[in-house]
Amino acid sequence: MNAVNQQTLESTFTAGPPGPAPAGRLRRFASRVSWPVVTIWRAGRSRWLLARGIRTPRRWSRPRSWTWPVLVGALSILYLMWIVHLFWAGAPLRSFFDEEETALGAIGTSSTAVFIVAWFVFWRFGRVRRYYLRKARRHPSNLVKPGSIIGRVVGRDPLCDALMTDLRDRDRRRPHVIVGTIGVGKTALLVRLTERLARKGAAPVVLQLRDIQDVEDMTDARQKLNFAELARQRFLEEVSDKTLSPSEGEKIWQRLRYQQDRVVVLADGLEEALRKHPDRDNLIRQAITEADEAMVPLVVTSRPNDSLEAVPAALTALEPLSEEAALSYVSSGSNWRSDKQRLDWVVEAANVAGSPLYLEIARELETLGRLAPIIGGGDDPSDTRDQDEWALRYDLLEAWTEALIDGALFPEQPISHLGRRMTVEYLSALACAALWESSAEVSYNALTEQCDADSRMDREALAAITKRLHNRVKPELLEKIRIGARTAGSWGSRLGLVDDRGQGIRFRHSVMQAYLASRYMAPLLEQSTKNGPEGSNYFIKALKRPGRELSTALVLHSRSLECICSCRTAPQLCTTHHSRELLRRAAENALTRGDVWGDSDEEQDLRIKALEMYSAALDIDSFDDQPQHRNIVKKIQDEWPNVQEYNERKLDCAKTGLVKRIGATARLLAGRNPDATEKETAYDLLFDLACDERSHAVRFAIAREIGAGSDTAFYALKEKLTLPLSGDACPENASRTGHESGAPGDREERPSDSTKSERLRRKLRDERIREERREERDHEDREQEDEEKQRRQHIMRAWLSPMLVDSCTLAHHQDTPYSVLCRLTQAMEEKRLDRGLEVALAQGFKQAANHRHPPSRPNDTRDFLSEKAWEMLGKTHFWFTRLTLLHALTLWALPDNIAQRQPLHGHGSNPRAQVRHWLHRHDDDGRRVRPRNEHPLVRAAARMSRQALETRHPDRFLWIDEAGVASQIGSETSSLHEPRAHNLWIPPSTGWSTLDPAAQQLLADVLILAVLAEERGDHQDELQRRLARVDRKAPPLLPPCLTESRESLDPMRTPIGEAPQSPPGSKCADDCPFMLCPYPPKGPECRMELNELFCINQRGLLNFVQLHAWLYLRFRRRAAWQRKAAVPDLRRFWDQMGGRARDRTRDEVPANRVRSSH
Repeated sequence: MNAVNQQTLESTFTAGPPGPAPAGRLRRFASRVSWPVVTIWRAGRSRWLLARGIRTPRRWSRPRSWTWPVLVGALSILYLMWIVHLFWAGAPLRSFFDEEETALGAIGTSSTAVFIVAWFVFWRFGRVRRYYLRKARRHPSNLVKPGSIIGRVVGRDPLCDALMTDLRDRDRRRPHVIVGTIGVGKTALLVRLTERLARKGAAPVVLQLRDIQDVEDMTDARQKLNFAELARQRFLEEVSDKTLSPSEGEKIWQRLRYQQDRVVVLADGLEEALRKHPDRDNLIRQAITEADEAMVPLVVTSRPNDSLEAVPAALTALEPLSEEAALSYVSSGSNWRSDKQRLDWVVEAANVAGSPLYLEIARELETLGRLAPIIGGGDDPSDTRDQDEWALRYDLLEAWTEALIDGALFPEQPISHLGRRMTVEYLSALACAALWESSAEVSYNALTEQCDADSRMDREALAAITKRLHNRVKPELLEKIRIGARTAGSWGSRLGLVDDRGQGIRFRHSVMQAYLASRYMAPLLEQSTKNGPEGSNYFIKALKRPGRELSTALVLHSRSLECICSCRTAPQLCTTHHSRELLRRAAENALTRGDVWGDSDEEQDLRIKALEMYSAALDIDSFDDQPQHRNIVKKIQDEWPNVQEYNERKLDCAKTGLVKRIGATARLLAGRNPDATEKETAYDLLFDLACDERSHAVRFAIAREIGAGSDTAFYALKEKLTLPLSGDACPENASRTGHESGAPGDREERPSDSTKSERLRRKLRDERIREERREERDHEDREQEDEEKQRRQHIMRAWLSPMLVDSCTLAHHQDTPYSVLCRLTQAMEEKRLDRGLEVALAQGFKQAANHRHPPSRPNDTRDFLSEKAWEMLGKTHFWFTRLTLLHALTLWALPDNIAQRQPLHGHGSNPRAQVRHWLHRHDDDGRRVRPRNEHPLVRAAARMSRQALETRHPDRFLWIDEAGVASQIGSETSSLHEPRAHNLWIPPSTGWSTLDPAAQQLLADVLILAVLAEERGDHQDELQRRLARVDRKAPPLLPPCLTESRESLDPMRTPIGEAPQSPPGSKCADDCPFMLCPYPPKGPECRMELNELFCINQRGLLNFVQLHAWLYLRFRRRAAWQRKAAVPDLRRFWDQMGGRARDRTRDEVPANRVRSSH
């Protein structure tokens, strides 16, 4: 039992019930007597509500693989019974064997064959299989080889469960590619997945794809990148010690792979496989396609690169860990002296949840007692307000390196303090050489001029690095201990920093490689500043194929003591200014010319790298004495059209990361110099950028960053927050670009040459008509784009109004966010806001409610916002607005102290009545609307809100952004029974897997209805008419395609341009008042697509056998509004949605694929 529940139960019997006491002695006595029972009941119900929502994957058992073992077992039992019978009858020994062979020959076998098969199946096969699974369970790192720094993996169980659920289904499985940037934890995920697969009975086989290099011809490359063959070879190597011969190992592989279907292939480092092969992309696609056709359960990790396009696999972006899991892991190494509040602060401020390496470093430092001085505790307190994310990360890496040198880490290695120090110095020099080649591998000869001409470093850079190395490794130290690059590589391998490859090393962790290189960046930058803005040859070559390691090294160097800005004294020699300009120029060239200082054969999209370099430039600029934050953002805004394409959803992650860095650096600059924020920050430019952005996820991220900008953001956007309410959002009379009057082609002049034939005149007339139609379509597209841009401006204003009220410190008076919000709510009451803006305003309320304020801040702002939201909930009828406002009020109703006991009487004692009170409203005639006439989706959301108030775990039942939570799997919290201690009720790491199953079904149908009503890509007047049809006041409140048969949705329609477009309502029933079907076709117009794992999970919620759900009394598979729909129809619909996500045809979805014979 955790400390919170223990404290609650102990205080239950020592104190009376919290809250106001009822009137009367008898009632007070009854309240005190019943209080322990009520407390135990509430605690048990809370645990039950949280536990019933957990879904675990089933064991890896195949019923069809039981046939042969059962047959062999039955024959063995019959054989033993026959022996007993003959001995019991007292038959002679010779007659016994004669009758035995006669009986076994009658069934086509012999005693020797039965004995050999039984011995192999029940002894040899089981022994080797148990050995391999035991190794995968207990020591998964030995199979994955992630490096000795990575410890226990936390927070990845939801993603592992989702992958295992899909891979177990042999008829519907497909390869999975986990995409993530450096240091996000791709290899750590495979470690956890290996362990969980082994616990469920599967046999995970881990491949290191970075070892597949030096392939000469195409045939050899295809053979080397055959996942099934590579897995077979790796499995035979792992079990060679337990098998009698290679043939026995081959038999065991055949049985595991083909008969029992227990082999799962896990491949790490796809971005490093076949790096120098000219046809690398096609080879990767072909290898994954062959694995898909052979039905090999495959999970591959990779960095984002262009070779993943058009790959027949499910692409999943690896999200950061939850802060609760990170805090729980870091605090696992703490002692009684540790300050958990300070640990919580470092988890948030340094964002250690973003990388398992920082997580493990923080835990090891906390175990050694060296974390307190870094985060402001111990003997060297520091001002935590003056540090940013990268400064804390640099301090963590520096402290960990010092602990490694002092011998506090890896004390079992017999390497002296001096040897460890010299090892770190040599590896730092080699790390700079590796950045020169944009690789994690580097040769020992890189520090000399004896290496190949292609990999030989610039002489000036080599001289600068070796000079720094000789200054750090002084001659008197060399006299005490003889060490060179090869010895340093060997010792670095024993210390967990690198892998010794004989002729060179490979850095195990890209973040550690970047940090080690940052220690030697000062001489390289000083040398580069002397060459002017163009930089030295080292950076020109390194930025031709820029990796994220170089950007990270430059950012970490800007936080070191060596990098002191000298812009005010010697701006030409300032390394901070120079490194920022290097990255900015490289990013600008990558976006404008599609190249970085020359031709490049990049694997990864240069636009993604350009956005990452802009992020690094902003982080470096935040430590400059003369920051150019606004100029950088202005340049990003000018170049934004180059990363603005309808179908480029792969850029959303990079764009969101850049937006977060813009907001973080702007807040850092505002905190250091409040007087110069209007010139330094660029919130107005960020607002304009959001109006040009088509992606909802990026726009909402921009709104969050502006909303957190406090007073600075409000004053920058003061003139832009006024929403025009009197006019229409759409242009009324658009001027025509074609002919002003008359039919097309009526003003055609007859050719002067009378000899021209009538056929030629018809051709000229038809060509003119087609040209005029193209002009009309282009004009319509421009007009529609202007409408959408204006619409995005209005939505941004509605989002920001409540957010700025929550973050600003201004009082409630005119020309403040309060007055802006009051005008918006008044316009809503007067019916001057359309339904779409109502929803946007409600989403702004919910985002503001998600923030938890410290106890020192007064509750005036919170009370004002909750009152406005409650008034808006009573005035609106639109279901989406009511659902969103209900979530916001639920978050505001949660107590700041979750450990606080729920009162027996008074406010907060009855969540059911509290939610019912919020939903009370009156119709236009002033009559009270009955709860049973509430929209079905709002009723389901009310049930989720009540359970969130009872359990005080809103992240299990609520969400902030529907599209955002459905697009990511999510990271689990440390424990369902631990209180959340961070600044957000629902963290960004929350995904659909962390929600209760009932909440998952609600989220799915909310999204489907929203897509049907909004995602059409047409004019705003058509959108408003569809929203009006959905906003019904009389039954039916939901369309039949959600409550009954979903066949009319037809989600497997081809994209626009390949088939005639079906307008909304063309597939609805004749009496359907909604007129929404069919589902929008997949293409540029439908900007919200459900991912494949989400659809697979929705189908799994409809399974008949759900033992865990039955154990916790969850027997209904369908939601309340789905009772009239048949379960097979719902399963077929989600099969089609999954096929839509994987771009399959209609014929491929219903039928199960035929399994391969090998």
